[in-house]
Amino acid sequence: MSSSRRAAPQATLREGLVVSAHGRHCVVETPEGERVICHPRGKRLTVVVGDRVRWLPSQDEGVIERIDERRNLLYRQDEVRTKSFAANLDQVLILVAAEPEFSEHQLARALIDSPGFQEFGLHHIDPMQLAAYMPDIKPHVAECRFYNCTHLHEPGCGVMAAVESATGAGGISAHRYKIYSDLFAELTGGG
Repeated sequence: MSSSRRAAPQATLREGLVVSAHGRHCVVETPEGERVICHPRGKRLTVVVGDRVRWLPSQDEGVIERIDERRNLLYRQDEVRTKSFAANLDQVLILVAAEPEFSEHQLARALIDSPGFQEFGLHHIDPMQLAAYMPDIKPHVAECRFYNCTHLHEPGCGVMAAVESATGAGGISAHRYKIYSDLFAELTGGG
């Protein structure tokens, strides 16, 4: 007596876009516009709004089997943990209130109006790379005498020279340099 077993046909994964995420469940929108509540398979799979996912229907809900490769990922980080909250963004709009007073320093740190987010930590940035993230300071780094210049006190620093000559085109304003030095101090534990 021989028995032959056939493998059960595997269900086809469906495509979807995460349009809402709340802890361990999210809402996935299908290409046809249908919205389905889904749960990621396993504890290691963390989905965020904007993720393109592959999922399987399961009764009246769905199970997310995998996340397609992300083009980008927006996350916040503090001393304790990192939390991702959006992926595959095309644009980010930053809106800062002009009243009671516009604060460029706040804009540099606010780098979102969302529950639980008051400001973003910059702890994931290497202090020695901070200048590269500031477009008005970055071009002057190449003019520094020392490759490991902190742009705070070294002789022959191109950044400090650009601050001193801020009146000309391409100079760095004292206010922007203060933001740089405050952020540097924060990242190195000195602020």
